[in-house]
Amino acid sequence: CVDTTNCDSEKFVAAVNAASLCGFIDWRMPDREDLRTIVDYGGGTPSIDTGYFPNTSAVDFWSSASDASNSGQVWAIMFGASGLDIFKAKATAQHLRLVRGSRK
Repeated sequence: CVDTTNCDSEKFVAAVNAASLCGFIDWRMPDREDLRTIVDYGGGTPSIDTGYFPNTSAVDFWSSASDASNSGQVWAIMFGASGLDIFKAKATAQHLRLVRGSRK
């Protein structure tokens, strides 16, 4: 991120919604289950259907779910490791895939 004063997930979501990306203003951080629903557990790398999600890197993607026992950590889904989930420090730079619509 080159603009470090505006480089966090909350500001990114706000900027995407302000820009009406693809004509929508209800973009949000995905929860763990949102991300799990797009994992391809077939063993490929990245562990996602690249026909639907082209150019997806085999890296970790943030979720909105914080670690209940450590507020400095958040759950991430590892699209380079068969869709496993892992705790990551919130201060660590990771990829972010936004979703839209209401939470379940």
